[in-house]
Amino acid sequence: MEPIAAVFVCGGLSQNELYLREHADALGLPLHLPREPAAVLLGSAMLAANAAAAFGSLVDAMRAMGQVDARVAPNFNNDLCRFHNARYEIFLRMQRHQQEYRALERAAL
Repeated sequence: MEPIAAVFVCGGLSQNELYLREHADALGLPLHLPREPAAVLLGSAMLAANAAAAFGSLVDAMRAMGQVDARVAPNFNNDLCRFHNARYEIFLRMQRHQQEYRALERAAL
């Protein structure tokens, strides 16, 4: 499987510059914004076109029907990267702890 190279963003929050910038920074990936403002509806049309065999695959439908309008590049500031990496490590630890708590609860029942 190929590594993720970019994230395609749609919906209401795709209009929020701060949201986009923070997500690009946290993910360390560029965000691509669709040209079509109703991208969710366009996605439904892509699925329908694929179901009707109008394209060879869903990926072909996406390439033909979807267009990128703008991109938001991540900021690779070292302090910011360290901060986001630390937050991710905290998340992973919290997830492991939650699994331990659930195991304790299951054992008690």
